[in-house]
Amino acid sequence: MIYLDTSAFFKTVRNEPQSSALWAYLSTITSPAYVSSTLLSVEARRSALRNDPRLLPRTDLALGRVQQVEMSATVLETAGRLRLSEFSWGRHACRVPVPQPRKIHG
Repeated sequence: MIYLDTSAFFKTVRNEPQSSALWAYLSTITSPAYVSSTLLSVEARRSALRNDPRLLPRTDLALGRVQQVEMSATVLETAGRLRLSEFSWGRHACRVPVPQPRKIHG
């Protein structure tokens, strides 16, 4: 299972710096399953509209290949109030509790 944030996802829709490197990496994985949060739909569509509205249909098709995990109101509220100092940067990803995935569509 590969988690795609909005930035990585959009690199699969639009040719951007590092798109080819991402595609090269993804092509090495047999039968990849992509997952993201439900925020991806909103963020990716807004990015398409902001960058090139003609990308919206391509964005929608690509979203169909990503399992999206619903986020609770508590997770959203907590994430929205985290201070930058509360993130663990560097060699480790930020440590935010992640709920068990539930497939809602995709």
